[in-house]
Order: sequence, then structure tokens, then C-alpha cells
Amino acid sequence: MYVFPKGLYSDIRIEHSCSANYSVSNGDVKQNSETTVGGAMIRVYDGKLWYTSVTNDLDTIQSELDSLAAIAEPDPDIDVRGT
Repeated sequence: MYVFPKGLYSDIRIEHSCSANYSVSNGDVKQNSETTVGGAMIRVYDGKLWYTSVTNDLDTIQSELDSLAAIAEPDPDIDVRGT
């Protein structure tokens, strides 16, 4: 699904949070709404520094990951098994 950069540790955490708003006045429902928001935290580690980005647009996760990888310095000692 995602292309992870070689020589870097990458971490993507996706979360969906829900909120509900209800209001009743004199027995009448005035407000009844629910909202769900998705978001992601993307991290890249090059052996020296963590680079982090946060987005609510889940379609941009790969571009955020690519942007972080572009400013990090790959380390050949970081194992990339499983990618």
C-alpha cells in the first residue's frame, strides 16, 4: 500500500476520532449530530533525528512520507526487512 524509503525507519499511525453533539431543551431535541475525522501521523527516523508530519487528508500520506524521507539522511545500517 505504501512505499517506504530504504535506509530509514518509517512509522505511519492512522486514527479516526468520533464526536457526538446532542442538545435537548424542554424535551425537544435541538441538536443531534455526529462527526468522524480521520488523521495520520507520519514519522521517519534516520538514526539521528525524527522527522514528523501530521495530516487529516489520508490521501496525502505517501507524499508526506516522501517529503520527510527527502530531508532525512538514509543510514545503511537501518534494516529494511519486510518492505
